[in-house]
Amino acid sequence: MTSETLNLLGFILTVTLACFLWVLAYNVFVKNKGGYLNITLALSMLFAGSWLVSGFIEKILSNPSNTFTLWTFRWAYATGCLALFFYFLFLLGLYLGRPPGKRALIVLSAIALITVAASLSPWAIQNAKYSEGNLASSTGILFIWLSLFVICFGTASIYLAVAKWRRSIGIDRARTNIILCSLVFFIPFILLFSLALPAITGNDIYTSYSFLAGAIPIAFTSYAIIRLRLLDVRIILRRTSVFLLNLLILATLLAVLMAVISNVDLSPTTEKGIIFGASIALISITPFVWKRLERFSSRVFFSGLYDYTQLKEAVKESIYSSSNPFQSIPSTLRELIFPLGLERLGVLILPQVIGEHGILFECWRSEDDSLQFRVDEEYITPDWFFRIEASTITEEVQRWPKDTWEKDLGEKLGAREISACIPIKTSTKSMGHFLCGLKTSRRALSVTDIKCLEDTGEHFAFYIDNYALSSELNVRVKELEKVYKDLRMADEFKAEIIQVMAHELRTPVTIISGFAQVLVDNWDRLTEEDKLSAFNSLYKACLRFNNLSGQFTLLTDYQRGEVETRSILIKVRRLIEDTCDVFDTENRKRVDNRLGSEDFIFSDPEYLSNILRNIISNSLRFSPLDDPILVYGHEEEGVYCLYIQDFGKGIPVEEGDKIFEPFVRLESVLHHTQGTGLGLYIVRILSSMLGIQIYADSSPGKGTTFKLVIPMQDSASSL
Repeated sequence: MTSETLNLLGFILTVTLACFLWVLAYNVFVKNKGGYLNITLALSMLFAGSWLVSGFIEKILSNPSNTFTLWTFRWAYATGCLALFFYFLFLLGLYLGRPPGKRALIVLSAIALITVAASLSPWAIQNAKYSEGNLASSTGILFIWLSLFVICFGTASIYLAVAKWRRSIGIDRARTNIILCSLVFFIPFILLFSLALPAITGNDIYTSYSFLAGAIPIAFTSYAIIRLRLLDVRIILRRTSVFLLNLLILATLLAVLMAVISNVDLSPTTEKGIIFGASIALISITPFVWKRLERFSSRVFFSGLYDYTQLKEAVKESIYSSSNPFQSIPSTLRELIFPLGLERLGVLILPQVIGEHGILFECWRSEDDSLQFRVDEEYITPDWFFRIEASTITEEVQRWPKDTWEKDLGEKLGAREISACIPIKTSTKSMGHFLCGLKTSRRALSVTDIKCLEDTGEHFAFYIDNYALSSELNVRVKELEKVYKDLRMADEFKAEIIQVMAHELRTPVTIISGFAQVLVDNWDRLTEEDKLSAFNSLYKACLRFNNLSGQFTLLTDYQRGEVETRSILIKVRRLIEDTCDVFDTENRKRVDNRLGSEDFIFSDPEYLSNILRNIISNSLRFSPLDDPILVYGHEEEGVYCLYIQDFGKGIPVEEGDKIFEPFVRLESVLHHTQGTGLGLYIVRILSSMLGIQIYADSSPGKGTTFKLVIPMQDSASSL
């Protein structure tokens, strides 16, 4: 291959690389116009591209003039120094983790402007000429300034890269290593072709080949962007690749045409006409070629790309499509899994966020590429999930762990085939995580993928937080409703107690006052028998009064939580006898006590007696006067079963579930001489306090049997 051909290929390559850098610089800048790193890297690429087109001067014109050659040299030094300057600022920002101060920028910018002015002045590059394959130049005194600028900023760039590499850990260190390698390979190449070979041969034509070294930082930077997620410019690279391929095709066609024309004897006018016509033809087919290349590049360059803005809107709409997370989360996972190219995608809601347990929503592709879904509402969440506060890429913590914690985390995530864990959190609270499976292409997650999940996570966190708050609010509302209902029932209960008490106490009070008045007014005229009968009536009225006041006092103490129980060993037969002592002689005779003399239980004698008194009193009242009330019992598997049986009318089936409720007879209280409607309600309360189970077996017309299941051991509780 002749030097002429090599120069032609070199010219095409440098121009192509320059165009690639310009397009890449534009897209990097547009991606984040306010970002310091994007701005400085874009400017470095812009001036690097301008520097590249200065190469192979002999191919720009067939016989360039000395003036053109001179200004090409000056332009190359000016743009090269600016490219180096902005690349230095880019590395400085990476090292500091922030933009440098304004004073430092002003000083550095002033030095760069002075250098550019020196490059364009006759005191740096005095003369330059090209003739028959020889390129020669002469320098002035300011060329020393240019050399010092390149040496100082080049050395400073390497120092910053090394310093950043030494202080970096994890993925940052890997990115810095790539940048450092690009400088290590690029600078020797420049020194060889820009200084060494021209000094040895006396021909500056070799400086043109130094421009080919521009491919080195481009390649390394592209790798850092694609593989190590240096910047979110993946879509930029694909668009740039389309432009580059289109330019290569057109440039190749034009180069072939020029090579053919140069070997054919044609007049200058004809050559110009052919070149002009070919250029018009190439321009006209450019849109067609561009469309074809876009289809090709979408399959070859980053085939998994998607419209991030469109996907973001679709995901946002899916999240807020339902107020129920068990509907919106699955639909959102279905929206994400195909564009992201994942085999599996899940959402883990941490315990205590929605419920007591962790909740795992998981979506995956089956063999026929259909989607499967499951929800684990009692997911056992490992403790290490609570320590993940930032987006974690499994490959990064496996290959470049910052500490032993990250190393262990990488092993745990890898064991679960999780390629990334993206937090779902608000500014103050962590709600859960996205759990990403492997990609179907086995490629790594890109910056765009991670950013998409992080943005989605913000919406999810807001949504879940609102759901949790609304759920908690609903619980509080229900609690308040229950409290209000209880208060209203308590108020109604108090009102009913007052009404019942007013009515029930009226009878004994009337009896006491009436007989007392009779005794006072007619004491001398009454016989001893009449007096005894009156005193007996007074005694019964007092007993009834005492019983009523005891019931009301017990209910009042119970509602205030002041009822306490005590358990002692009780002889059951004796307890029944003592309980029946409060009844009159006729009613005492009706109670048939069939209990054994050796039957013992543990319980509170006072409250158990109250239970028995209410049940027996109820049985006596609602059974014929000639029928007995049977009381019997036996021990059975650690409990004592006590039965109270009457032979009255029994309880209607529809009323069976209501007999232990308060005031079940309130509608007829005004028409009944005795009974507050609280007796069996008190039985239910005291039974629950003493740990006694109570059942009522009744058949209409056959009577009712109450069964008390009493623990044999001390099981009483205190309230």
